[in-house]
Amino acid sequence: MTWGVEVRSDKRFARTPSPKKQQMSLTFASQALKQTDEASFTPLLKWEQLRINKAFIVYEPGVFGGDGSESRVNICIKNDAAVAKILEIEQQNLSQPVCSCVKKADDDYIKAKIDVDKARFFNASHEKIEKPSRLVGLRCNVMLSIKGKWESRDQQGLSLLVTDIQVLDSVSPFQN
Repeated sequence: MTWGVEVRSDKRFARTPSPKKQQMSLTFASQALKQTDEASFTPLLKWEQLRINKAFIVYEPGVFGGDGSESRVNICIKNDAAVAKILEIEQQNLSQPVCSCVKKADDDYIKAKIDVDKARFFNASHEKIEKPSRLVGLRCNVMLSIKGKWESRDQQGLSLLVTDIQVLDSVSPFQN
């Protein structure tokens, strides 16, 4: 059984040894790529990939105040090992104050972005499928990319993007 998160360091997803306490030092570009009056974005020289095994999608992806036509939306993923890994990465690579991708609730979860028009979906047999009509409540494996960091005057945080979802099964709201 895997412990929940595998670190992968290139777009081909070449396997990198991933013991539980592996340190992840992110290499950011030397200067911000995009800068506005409010915030700047500094990309990683190479996106880091995390494979999150046996995750649970907490809420239906969406945006606050959206009309439903948005393709780039927030997605919330629950997996205790992934939460611990993201907190560790934030602690190692960001200075204070941090706006964490880990949101505190009854159960902590990771908040990331997903472009539902570009993300790839697979079934448990690794066959490509259409995006399910509802994502909330799905148990799945997730490929999460760390793209870089954003900074504003008061805080900074990681930019996370879900690129692939392998649907394992759905969870009935009546299950214990």
